Amino acid sequence: MEAHPQDVWPLGQHVCVLAHKNLNERIQTCQTFMNTYNWQLPTVVDSMENTFMKTYFSHPERFYAMRDGLLMFKAQPDNAYYPIAQIEKWLVENVGN
Repeated sequence: MEAHPQDVWPLGQHVCVLAHKNLNERIQTCQTFMNTYNWQLPTVVDSMENTFMKTYFSHPERFYAMRDGLLMFKAQPDNAYYPIAQIEKWLVENVGN
């Protein structure tokens, strides 16, 4: 399932949805994803005004780690590349293997 709407940001042959018209549609799509893929991690959905995206500059994508509602880590892209080793290092040091 693809989080990006196919009529706005097509990303290939994933299961796609159209742009959400309201927050209930956005939440339902998230719940469908979680059920389909047996997603067990805490998950949040942005507002229809995209408050998180605008506040934390998460477009088109970023890697974040949050703990107890606080932003603990934000990976910064370098020339459209994410330093996966940096993300992995933070996870190992703060979460474990």
